[in-house]
Amino acid sequence: MGSTTCDGDNMRILSDVYEAMNGDKWSDNNWFYSDDECEWTGITCYYGDGGQKFINRVELSDMKLSGTVPSSLFTLVGLEYLDLSNNFISFQFDGIENAKSLQVLDITSTGLDSFDYIEQLAGTSITELYMSNNNVNERIPDSIYDLTGLTILNVSKHLTAMRLHAHAQSFLSDSTSHQFLTPSLHSDCTQQIE
Repeated sequence: MGSTTCDGDNMRILSDVYEAMNGDKWSDNNWFYSDDECEWTGITCYYGDGGQKFINRVELSDMKLSGTVPSSLFTLVGLEYLDLSNNFISFQFDGIENAKSLQVLDITSTGLDSFDYIEQLAGTSITELYMSNNNVNERIPDSIYDLTGLTILNVSKHLTAMRLHAHAQSFLSDSTSHQFLTPSLHSDCTQQIE
């Protein structure tokens, strides 16, 4: 049996997000104007075979979010796409393994400052990871290259002192097609390596 959720769980989780991330100050915000969270800004839902509602996309890019992303967000059953880019937030990977269906994570330009718990992405279905324009000053952990389903990893202009481990070479040369975006050494442009 798979995980189940009910509308009350979705509302509680989204309420956590709203409160923890100063929702009353967001731009283009219509949260709580309707009893149906699927009508809220940045929320996309689908209905399962039994008519059960699932939130599969949370797209809150450039909405003036602030504060800390609550780990309860990762418990939205069916969450496949999470875009929190272009907001100054505190993001931690701790608990992200609960987002079993998560395929795309965009935390570009969020102020990310640590890779702590990034290995928990192995518990997800991640295929695309966007983390450019952040403040991490540490090596990309080897565990990122163990994510076998990952096809796009964008770390361009990401680290103030980016160092790629030799393990990245085997990641790039395996039999699957990967797009690995890194900063150019000679310009501000981004190179794509396949």
